[in-house]
Amino acid sequence: RIFVQMSFYAPPEFLEARRYAHAATALQVARSIKPADGGTCFWLARALAQTGDKSGALQALECAAASHQVTPSAIAADSLLAPLRDEARYQSIVRP
Repeated sequence: RIFVQMSFYAPPEFLEARRYAHAATALQVARSIKPADGGTCFWLARALAQTGDKSGALQALECAAASHQVTPSAIAADSLLAPLRDEARYQSIVRP
């Protein structure tokens, strides 16, 4: 139940309200339960990118890409990940 609440229900509400730090906290709880879940990693990357935590966002994005649950084209199209686009690690994820 906790994983579902913290990974599925709470984050979209927080992101819509631009409460990125709250979304990141919920997603970090979810990731502590299922560390390799690609969807959780992707949403966490989105939230952290908006808080300015580029290192954490890139780490989460690498987790999402490694899971093969999120495609490079989905990553490249996500506007919340825009702060990461100039980073070499980001480029290696979207252009394998």
